[in-house]
Amino acid sequence: MPKSRSHWFFLLQLAGICILVFPFLQADPDGAISLSRDAFTDEGLNTIQVRNWINYGQLDVNECDNFVKMPLFGILMSIGFALLGTSWAAARITALFWTFFFLALAWKRLGEHRKFMLFFIPAGLLNYYTFQYLRFSMAESISSAAILWSIAEFARAWQQSAQKHMSLRVLLRIWLLPVLSVWLCAALKNQFLYLLPLWLLWFGWGMLLQYKNGMAATGRRIAACAILFAAAGVLYALLFWLPFSQALQNIMTHQTSGRFVAMNELYTEAKNNLIQTLGHPQLQGIGWIFALLWLLSLTAYIFRRDRFFVMLSGVLLLWFAAEWHKLGIRWVPARYLVPLFWAAAAWAALTLQRLWETPREHRFRTVFKSMAILSLSIILLWEARQLQFLYKHRSYAIQQANEHIAQRLGIKHNGVVLGPWAPALTWESRSRAVPVWKNFLNGADFDTRYQAAAWLSESDQGDNEAAFAAKGIQLKGPGIQTDSFYIRNTWIYFRKAD
Repeated sequence: MPKSRSHWFFLLQLAGICILVFPFLQADPDGAISLSRDAFTDEGLNTIQVRNWINYGQLDVNECDNFVKMPLFGILMSIGFALLGTSWAAARITALFWTFFFLALAWKRLGEHRKFMLFFIPAGLLNYYTFQYLRFSMAESISSAAILWSIAEFARAWQQSAQKHMSLRVLLRIWLLPVLSVWLCAALKNQFLYLLPLWLLWFGWGMLLQYKNGMAATGRRIAACAILFAAAGVLYALLFWLPFSQALQNIMTHQTSGRFVAMNELYTEAKNNLIQTLGHPQLQGIGWIFALLWLLSLTAYIFRRDRFFVMLSGVLLLWFAAEWHKLGIRWVPARYLVPLFWAAAAWAALTLQRLWETPREHRFRTVFKSMAILSLSIILLWEARQLQFLYKHRSYAIQQANEHIAQRLGIKHNGVVLGPWAPALTWESRSRAVPVWKNFLNGADFDTRYQAAAWLSESDQGDNEAAFAAKGIQLKGPGIQTDSFYIRNTWIYFRKAD
């Protein structure tokens, strides 16, 4: 495919994603998306501090734990909020834009090897999980696209540094963006700090494939990357760690202890999480698709490999393998597995592209091209069934609750709406909202720290660990006017302050 045609085809695919997303722009997440509350509350939680910043001119890192965990994500979202306002639709459009931005960077930096992304977008971004998270105002899709961009930068630098005799200065310039990009992924959400040791594995794999350059050349490359890695680490610490060190320490103490199971429980927990994920009704058949793609990958490696394919497929497989560590988390949230689906899709897309572009003179050309077409067709039919399901089962409970609360409170009123559901249900009212948990952050003094305009909580206060009840705040009872909303099989109570 000529270069100009491939550019237009790439843009056409992104436009197609936008068209498919539009009917879901203000729809709820599907009720079966995760065992946890996940996107139902987290779209609001992930963005509330920068929304408060844009609407009220105050950025308080102690209001919620999300900004310090994902500072670059918050900064990127604040740009969209400043331009488009702080509505729910604006948040989702902004998140989709930044995902496309990093995809476009990956496309640009891959150069002549970019065409596998034309297979990746239809094969990877339209399944039950990845399609939904594309539109959510959360960090997972943006981060996954940024990882793909980081891999593109790594692949470009690997090619550029292939010559044997290169000075340290030249190597520093070549490897600057690959190193910086992986640290930026960590800044998007600090959960992705595991990418740093993974990047070292990528680098080791790349150097192994260039072993003929000799020890001296390899040593210079190692020195260049060590210098850049250390410098980027210091910059990350200065910008994203030290300013929030106390808040991060509190968060790590509260949220990470006991998160991963013990080694003797790892196999059982990982198996249960895997069955829970792959056994989802909308992912039936994915096991057979994976088996087919493994067969195709082996075929491509035997008959269609070159050094770049071996390098890039190895890097993608290492990314894919690294994502499996999350299956050791107790009741792993669905959002944590989004990068796993992206990695699998990128690896599969590279395989399909190699088979599709089999040269005319190859004796198995017709067979390989047919295999690529058949495989992509199976994946698209599988994804179409999931998109049809999502379209038919759209609901708008969150939007309706937002509209009702805006009528009750007014727009940008005085006071603060408190509770873990508050950020998700105050998009329309543009209220200052602060989540509350009993034993975390502001749970001890929220009743004296904030002038409450309203309280929001699940009927049993399980979302806030009974923080309101501990302060004598009742949301339902004689003489108390309470509004209730039924969202994803849960009653949410709303009480306006007297």
